Parts: sequence; structure tokens; C-alpha cells
Amino acid sequence: LPEAMDGEGGWLLPGLIELHTDNLDKFFTPRPKVDWPAHSAMSSHDALMVASGITTVLDAVAIGDVRD
Repeated sequence: LPEAMDGEGGWLLPGLIELHTDNLDKFFTPRPKVDWPAHSAMSSHDALMVASGITTVLDAVAIGDVRD
């Protein structure tokens, strides 16, 4: 390519970027009265995203304590 960059020492991660999603809560509570542990829910979410080709996600949800 005429404008190729020297990426020596860097990382190139191909994939899609999901800039706004709010579906993480569906993994924490997949059905009424069913709650998954946080680690399991987030791992399942991440695995589904990567399997779909999405490597970067901005999820519009706060997890844990929010401090002023």
C-alpha cells in the first residue's frame, strides 16, 4: 500500500467495534428470578461478542459502585 505504516512493536487487532450496547444486563438476569454470578455473565457476554467478530465493546451499563 502506498500509505503503509510500520507497526513494529505494536498490536493490530482485527474485528468489529460495537460502540453502544446495553445488552450486558441480559446476561446477568437471563430470565425472571434467575441471576448469574458477575464473572460467569461477563464471560458469556464476551465469548458471544468474540464469536460474532466483535473485539471492542462500549457497554452502556455501570457495574459495581458508582462514586461521585
